[in-house]
Amino acid sequence: MEKTAILWIDGPSEGAWNMALDQAMIQHAADENCIILRLYQWARPTLSLGYFQSFEDRSRTPAFESMDCVRRVTGGGAIVHDQEITYSIAVPKSFEELINDDLPTFDSWNENAKSSVNRSHLRHSESLYRTIHSRVTNWLIELGFEARLHKSNSCIDTSVDECKAFLCFERRSDVDIVVTGQGNQSQKVMGSAQRRTSKGLLQHGSLILNPSPFAPHLLGLEQLPPNNPNESKLDEPLKINAKKWGWAIDFCRILQDSVDVLWKCDWKYEDPASNVLERARQIRESRFRNDAWTVHRVRIGDN
Repeated sequence: MEKTAILWIDGPSEGAWNMALDQAMIQHAADENCIILRLYQWARPTLSLGYFQSFEDRSRTPAFESMDCVRRVTGGGAIVHDQEITYSIAVPKSFEELINDDLPTFDSWNENAKSSVNRSHLRHSESLYRTIHSRVTNWLIELGFEARLHKSNSCIDTSVDECKAFLCFERRSDVDIVVTGQGNQSQKVMGSAQRRTSKGLLQHGSLILNPSPFAPHLLGLEQLPPNNPNESKLDEPLKINAKKWGWAIDFCRILQDSVDVLWKCDWKYEDPASNVLERARQIRESRFRNDAWTVHRVRIGDN
C-alpha cells in the first residue's frame, strides 16, 4: 500500500521561521500520517547553531556576530545559510518499518565503505540519511562533478580539526558529500542532520551553491566545476543562481526518489495548511525568537 507524501516548496524566509516550520512539520506529519518534504531558502544570511554548541563560540569570528542567529533542534556544527538550497523531511513514527527490506546499492561508495556497513542492522533513520546522500552524489557525478561520499572512521589531522571545527562544513562525517574541483581542490558541499522526537523523525540539510561573504573559504558547486565538462550531461555550462528555483527541479526529484526507495509514496504538492502555519508562528515566538533557547539552550516545548 502506498504511503502519502507531501511536497512543500517555500521562498526565502527568516531563520526563526524556517526552523519553526521544520518543527511544525513533525507534528503535522504525525497528525496526517504522511511524509513531508520541504525545500526552502533564507531571506538573509543566517548562522544556525547546532543544538549542543555554545552561543559564545560564534564570537570567535567577528563577522558571525553581525548575522541573524538561530539554534537548531539538530546537533552538529554551525552552518552559514546563505547561497544554498535547504531541504527538510519529516517522517512520522508510524513509518518505522521500511517497505523495502534491502537498502539501495550505493554505487558511489568505495569498497571499504560498502564492506563496513551491516546493512541488515541499519535503522530507517540511517537508511534515509544514506540513501539521500548517495543519490545526490550520483546525480552530481552524472552532471560531471568529481563527487563522492566522505568515509572515515576517525578524524584526520588537517589544518582544521575536523572533529571540533565550529562550522559544519569544516567537519566531515561518514556520508557527507565532497566534491573535488580543478587542481584537486576538495570541498564538502552537502551535509545533513537528524532529530528524533516522540512524533517522528526530522532530517534537514544544506547543499552549498556559492560561498557566503561570511565564510568565503567554503566553496560551492559554482566554484567546483566539472573536471570533464565535455563529458558532462549538461547541455550548457553549469550556471547556478541561488536566488532562482529553476535548477532545483532535479534536486527535488532526487530527494523524492530517495524517499520512494524506502517508502513507496503517492506524492502531492500543496502549501502548508493554515493550522500548520499558526503552529509554526507559535513555535517561532516561543522558541526560535527566544533568547532562552537561542543563547542558553533552555528546552522549550516537547520537541
